[in-house]
Amino acid sequence: MRKTFLFIFLFSILSGILKGQDYTGVMPKININKKISDVWKTNLKLENQLMVSQGTTGFFKNAEVDFKRTDAQFSATRKLNYKSSLTGGYMLRMDEKKPAHRVSLFYSSVRQLRSLALGQRIGVDQTFKAGNQNELRLRYRLSTAIPLNGTSIDPDESYLKLSNEYVGSDDGGARALEVRVLAALGHEIGSHQKAELGLDYRRSEIGTNANVQTLWVYLGWYYKF
Repeated sequence: MRKTFLFIFLFSILSGILKGQDYTGVMPKININKKISDVWKTNLKLENQLMVSQGTTGFFKNAEVDFKRTDAQFSATRKLNYKSSLTGGYMLRMDEKKPAHRVSLFYSSVRQLRSLALGQRIGVDQTFKAGNQNELRLRYRLSTAIPLNGTSIDPDESYLKLSNEYVGSDDGGARALEVRVLAALGHEIGSHQKAELGLDYRRSEIGTNANVQTLWVYLGWYYKF
């Protein structure tokens, strides 16, 4: 029953917003976590964006794959208590322009609502670009993972991942808002790995004349040791 609901949910998102996209693409992500101690852990994340189609002529119709960017990020997280943590990170962005650098700081908390864990993250990041075109962003994300078997996510079981994020930016010349919605099907592979497949919808440059919509096919692989 839950898998049927998942299929209907994802199909509704795809059919409802696909025609209005400015461009669509594929976004594969690799996420590796290492526990250092009971309070410290590190994370390495590699994310690529490949633009597959552009315009409103149809999904993947007469499309060509074009490289958009690659992000390499390293972060360290300190556990504050059993339900909250603080994370600081550095990211290198590589695209057709000169590399950009980003530093970030986030506060995260998890609230247990019966069998549902609700995660919240609020933070700030600063991007340093060539030509002093720097950008400051304030971010808030609400997320959850819903088990599709039983009341908890155990090894070799599947889950539905949902998240909604709001990103406000200021580059010194203009202010804008970006809204992100992610819906993905995940599967725990043993006790150390998990894989996710879903749709990542983003509406950016809200408050400006651009107001761009994008839809990404999200592919995620996570490993912890």
